[in-house]
Amino acid sequence: MSRKLTYEELEERVKRLEKKVRSYEELKDVLIETEGSCCRLQEASFEGISVCEEGMILEANRALSTITGYEGSELIGMDILNLFTPEWRDFVQYNIDSMFDKPYEAICLKKDSTSIPVEIQGKNVNFLGRKQRVVSIRDIGERKQAEELYKTIAEESQAGVYVVQDGKFIYVNDNAARYTGYSPHELAGKESLFCVHPKDRKIIAKNLKRALKDERSRPYTYRIITKDGSMRWIIETVSLISFGGEKLVLGNAMDVTEIKEARQRLEELEELEASILDAIPHAVIGFERRHIIFANNAVEDVFGWTPEEMIGKLSRLLYRNDEEYEKIGAIFYNLREDQRTHAEEFPCRTKDGTEIICMMSASVIGKSIKDRKVVVVYENITERKRARQKLLEYHENLRSLASELSMTEERERQFIATALHDGISQTMAVAKIKIESLRKEAESTHLIDPLKEIIHLMDQLIYETRSLTLDLSPPVLYILGLEAALEWLAEQFQEKHDISVELNVDTTKTELNKDISFFLFRSTQELLMNVVKHADTKEALVTLKKVENDIFLSVEDEGRGFDKSDLEFPEDWSRGFGLFSIRERLDYLGGQCYIESKKGVGTRITMIVPPTRTGKKEKGTVS
Repeated sequence: MSRKLTYEELEERVKRLEKKVRSYEELKDVLIETEGSCCRLQEASFEGISVCEEGMILEANRALSTITGYEGSELIGMDILNLFTPEWRDFVQYNIDSMFDKPYEAICLKKDSTSIPVEIQGKNVNFLGRKQRVVSIRDIGERKQAEELYKTIAEESQAGVYVVQDGKFIYVNDNAARYTGYSPHELAGKESLFCVHPKDRKIIAKNLKRALKDERSRPYTYRIITKDGSMRWIIETVSLISFGGEKLVLGNAMDVTEIKEARQRLEELEELEASILDAIPHAVIGFERRHIIFANNAVEDVFGWTPEEMIGKLSRLLYRNDEEYEKIGAIFYNLREDQRTHAEEFPCRTKDGTEIICMMSASVIGKSIKDRKVVVVYENITERKRARQKLLEYHENLRSLASELSMTEERERQFIATALHDGISQTMAVAKIKIESLRKEAESTHLIDPLKEIIHLMDQLIYETRSLTLDLSPPVLYILGLEAALEWLAEQFQEKHDISVELNVDTTKTELNKDISFFLFRSTQELLMNVVKHADTKEALVTLKKVENDIFLSVEDEGRGFDKSDLEFPEDWSRGFGLFSIRERLDYLGGQCYIESKKGVGTRITMIVPPTRTGKKEKGTVS
């Protein structure tokens, strides 16, 4: 049986109870105030907040009612899983059971049966010894729409777009993936530097640090190694963005491999162009509206100015006077659209005032000549012109000497023929007469046979001497003229070479210079001999006629003919020399030579010459 408390003990206990009551009163006031603060925080929050115990909602703020469409009283006592579409409930339950406290996304089922994307984050707490879970739900519909819009823009973009989180790809559009050779699915979750060339990773890190410092990222280039092992060049910019409370890296990239390669080729071409321009020994100058815009190093050798001294100057400094300056400008700047190049010999002047002759080769730059851009190559041909003039003079003198030599040769032939006819032939004739007299007196002696043999030898010598005389200088040429000499020549070729020569001679008589008659006769003889040697035919036609004031003489056959290029570029220079000599002498006499030939058809060579020497004319052609 318990002892009865004394008054003092009861008084002490009452005091302790009063103290506890006061403590409870104070705690109650704190709890009431704390509960009010929590309620105010919940009501002021833009996120839906609920307190759940064993999955049942015990408390819910007004924002949760706004998000879900349920009244607060309807939410109290509801299973929180009923706030989500059926396909997401297992996922939400798993995160609750595993006490997952990171944000994640799900689809909320509203009271009106519509659904919206939401972001959920939950945390387990102990309250008065009871395990409860505080869940926040945020409507992310607008954010998801923005994400979809950005994704659409990124997919439609011609550039490569990607997003990196914690150094790994979380999004890559098709273009960016195509640069690497991988699919977007293959790139998701991979380290963002895995395909960057090892030597260029420092560039990426440097620009990423700049972006993390909120500094403006400048475009930079780097190399990547593609899936097939090839290398490509990428230009990109990176920037820092916020997404779901996380800091992400947004990259915009473009494949510039072709541009890089084209630029490299262009640089190589420019270097090659510069090398070629410097290697050209002639001055190469570019003009725009008659002002010099570039010049190679050879301008100093040709004109005496350095390229730096010339660039920007008017092209007038290259010419001797204003009149020639305007003349050459009119030539080069009035070319037809279909004539974009032109060559012209033109006088110029150097820095020290020396006059030179240049071969100017101009070419129009650009699609239209209206652009007024021209490149001109200046070749100093002053010394060459002088040398050519001297060569022409030497050549003219040589031809004159050759013609004079030919005339001298003919005069010597005539002199020798006259000497043979008047001297040796006459002496042999007299000797034959005396030997014949001796033969009559020695009819009955033993000397008769030797004398007959000597007389036979004398006859043969006289015949050969007369033939040699005719070959050296046929008297018929000087006595009866060219027409009779050609008839005699035809008979000689018939007799000696068994070739039939038909003559077609104009009956019009023409007084010919003796040297020209000799030349035509000897040339005809040379051409008929060519027929004998090369034509493989037994017939030839010689035509002599007068056309206006000129004499036409042609030799033709229907033999084997020849290729014209063999005459212009013979393998054996000893062949065709006779034709070359005829053409050169004709040119000296003021005549022309036309050569027509075709293999298997025949040859016709026509000589046109004035009756007397009138001076040099244009050379004939080979056809």
